[in-house]
Amino acid sequence: MDRGFAASDSTVTAHAGEAPRNVQDHASIEPDELLMVYADTINTSGANNLGLMGEIMVVVGPEHAHLLAKKGMTRQDMREELCRRTRFRLSRMSPTQREWYRKMRPAFNLGPEVTEIAYLDEPGQYLIIVAGGPGLHSMVVPSFGTSVAMTERI
Repeated sequence: MDRGFAASDSTVTAHAGEAPRNVQDHASIEPDELLMVYADTINTSGANNLGLMGEIMVVVGPEHAHLLAKKGMTRQDMREELCRRTRFRLSRMSPTQREWYRKMRPAFNLGPEVTEIAYLDEPGQYLIIVAGGPGLHSMVVPSFGTSVAMTERI
């Protein structure tokens, strides 16, 4: 329904993703704690999304989803929080890498006084789904950068 379909529609979403990254968190008891771990897992310099944008799929395991839901956190809340929290410190990137990224993403064309940028520009670039089995694990699946997930009715 987040992608514009009715609850009665049967759909499939295709996401051109990199290898998934495990989000292992057996300790968090508050959404704030869990989202800190998600944001830190997303916030890497080697993923395509940092320079090329696209979308990142966050696959929330059922037990993590239960923790978030019982505290009243919606998918939209998660998107907004991840967008706010996932800040990339430019000091984690070499000058030559930053120069290369300047050609691809306007966020890198800021003055030397800028020390960090948002990992992605919009909350809607975080695709949130619930999937998986038992266990306190979730996944982050970066895209190939320029790709955008497609959803079709089947």
